[in-house]
Amino acid sequence: MIDKGKIFIIASFFCGIIHSQQYIWPTNASHLMTSSLCEYRPGHFHAGIDIKTWNREGYDVYAVQRGHISRMRVSPYGYGKAVYLTLDNGFTAVYGHLSKFSPNLENRMFEEQVEAGKYELDLSFDEMEYRVEAGECLAFTGSTGIGVPHLHFEIRDSRNRPFNPLDLGFGVQDTRAPVIQAVCISPLAYGSHVNGDFVPKILKSGELASGSVVPVWGKIGLAVNVYDQADGASNRFSPVRIRLFVHDILVYQIEYGRFDFNQSRLIELDRDFRLHRWGKGEFIKLYKESENELPFYLYTIPESGILQCWAPPYRPVPHNDSELLQQMIKNEYHPVSIVAEDYWGNTKRCDFILKTLPLHVLQKTVRPRNVHSPVVSHSVRPLQTWMHDYVRFELPGSGTLPAEPSIRVWLNRSLQLSVQMQRNPEGNYIAVLPLTESFQGRMIIQVISDIPSYNSQDTLLVSHIGSAGGLVRSEDGRFTMRFPANAVYQDLWLHVRTLKNAGPVPHYSMIPDDVPLKKQVHITITGPEPGDKLSRSALYRMDGELSYLTSTADPETNQIRASVRSLGTYTVLTDTVPPNVFSVFPDSGAVVKYNEFSISACFSDTLSGIHGEDNYQIWIDDQKQIVGYDFEKRTAFVDHFQTVLPGPHRLKLILTDRSGNRSENTVPFFIEE
Repeated sequence: MIDKGKIFIIASFFCGIIHSQQYIWPTNASHLMTSSLCEYRPGHFHAGIDIKTWNREGYDVYAVQRGHISRMRVSPYGYGKAVYLTLDNGFTAVYGHLSKFSPNLENRMFEEQVEAGKYELDLSFDEMEYRVEAGECLAFTGSTGIGVPHLHFEIRDSRNRPFNPLDLGFGVQDTRAPVIQAVCISPLAYGSHVNGDFVPKILKSGELASGSVVPVWGKIGLAVNVYDQADGASNRFSPVRIRLFVHDILVYQIEYGRFDFNQSRLIELDRDFRLHRWGKGEFIKLYKESENELPFYLYTIPESGILQCWAPPYRPVPHNDSELLQQMIKNEYHPVSIVAEDYWGNTKRCDFILKTLPLHVLQKTVRPRNVHSPVVSHSVRPLQTWMHDYVRFELPGSGTLPAEPSIRVWLNRSLQLSVQMQRNPEGNYIAVLPLTESFQGRMIIQVISDIPSYNSQDTLLVSHIGSAGGLVRSEDGRFTMRFPANAVYQDLWLHVRTLKNAGPVPHYSMIPDDVPLKKQVHITITGPEPGDKLSRSALYRMDGELSYLTSTADPETNQIRASVRSLGTYTVLTDTVPPNVFSVFPDSGAVVKYNEFSISACFSDTLSGIHGEDNYQIWIDDQKQIVGYDFEKRTAFVDHFQTVLPGPHRLKLILTDRSGNRSENTVPFFIEE
């Protein structure tokens, strides 16, 4: 059992230590935040706060306390230019996206860059090399790395774990309560339903305000779409605390704070990954997945917060709270409250009711919508939604069908399902098929109806992936995805949809693609015809924007391989087009003043892209320069020059994309005193 008294004493002692010291706000740009700790970023938590700099650069960045510069880093990506200040109390302050360091640090970095012959560096210093006092200017705000101009600021403890910088006692004006935009109610296992269907149901703010009653049955999980705002800014933050009450009993509590970087990937279990991939927004789960080891939750046992919505004579699964279990058994209606709270104690609450109701009872009481929709004239295949341990089939409804269509499913010539499809509340036809560990092989889905356009047959090659790993293969045999052991958080049933396109290699789409992976998996695709183009071919992910994947090609097998951390649609593309240069400064033949001299080049690549500073080189005469790169603006630049004197010069820009295509531009110019 958690000793809440001890937790309070420890937390109070820790906060007392922090607040007994005075900390200086890290910049003179503003006292307004644009992002908070533990917000969602793709694949990780946001590890600090972002401070508004009014879309401008060059504001002072201050040492929040006495300490020493322990690290400086320069990169075109991530935090861009960053400085790490280790405080005398053992904490570390991190400042990111800087435009420049203070003059002595800037000069030191350039000297090290010249010696190393490269722009991207990560330097460490001993305790006495760069001592600083509280309030001393360390750097200037900027936009290096990712994002528009702002200051990223972190505080890490002595074990390098980020915690909320607001714990240092900074005053940020906030009288605004969080906003709950929507709640999602999800069936979490075969046999469960929400409102007469087997997929998540989202209640938006208007429905929540009306005190909705939602019929449910089985194993149910809730998630909430919520944001917070502070005074003086329109930016949206993550709340600090969320609590779930059922029958006025605290069922689940999240309190975002300190975490370990090696756990950051678990944000894909803290948030509802499926809803995010479906484009429904960012929902925070109010239940704990079995492999979620994050430290934010009051109840730490697996499946905390999951509601067991059954009624006698069915036996509910034991819950961690016996009082709640008794209430869930005794009552048909279950009042639910979700309370979101920000750092300053502003709260927002929403209330609704879950009603325990078996599906066969619900179907007698619900009148489906869309009962007068016309019969479609083209052939229709059932929409498949692959959930945790079942697959749901759906066909569009029609009021003129003489009878509901039937669906039959075979696996390796053995009949697995033969039922008449039922209408859901939206008026569409649905059916579900449970999935077990032995369910893998050739799956045939057949729909039978009195209306010819509804008759269809589909064949899939289904693979079951458990903790031991496994292999998923396309029907044509050209695509495989290999899962090592312990690559998935929970068992998956996957198949590959082959999508023909104008190129020589089809697109291969993983279904489902809305589940997170625990480890990298390995893709192999047989490429186009063997030859010179194989070396310029690579795997690409096709979801949304086209994404190049670092690949290796085997000319003997004509196969191309890559490793990925998420499911999606993949293909092989060949890039034979060299990079294109939009502009170079100075222009050819330009005359520039010595004290105004600068160099920049804007360029792009049509497919594989340019990555790594060896692949965007700027030379002045015969001297290679230290070149920075803004990948969002696709611009290379030179911050500092090595011995460039007045007179005639020749600038050479050499670009090489990831497929090895190369372009070279030479620009003569003149520097006058």
